[in-house]
Amino acid sequence: MVKEQFRETDVAKKISHICFGMKSAEQMRQQAHIQVVSKNLYSQDTSHTPLQYGVLDHRMGTSEKDRPCETCGKNLADCLGHYGYLDLELPCFHIGYFKAIVGILQASSLWSLFM
Repeated sequence: MVKEQFRETDVAKKISHICFGMKSAEQMRQQAHIQVVSKNLYSQDTSHTPLQYGVLDHRMGTSEKDRPCETCGKNLADCLGHYGYLDLELPCFHIGYFKAIVGILQASSLWSLFM
C-alpha cells in the first residue's frame, strides 16, 4: 500500500504580494556583531591568526574546520555566519552590478519622460 500526500483542499491560501527591500544603514549597524576597522587580514606574528576587528574575524563565523565560531560556538558546517559592518568614507560601487545599475537608471530616467 502506497502512502498518499495529505492535502487540505478547503484551506487553500493565495499570496497577495511579496515585498523585497534593503535594511537601512542604522538597522545594519544594530544587527551587526562587530564593526570592521582593521585593514589587515592576519596578525603579523608567527601564529598567522585572523586579526580582531578585521574582515576575517572569527566572531563573524569560522573558516577553519577545527575552530568553532566565537559568537555561537558552532563549527564550520553548522554556523551560518554573523554580520559585521564597515563604514566607508566614500561611496563604493560593485563592478559586477555597475552595468545593470546604469541600465536601470537610464530606463527610469526615460520612463519619467513619458509620465
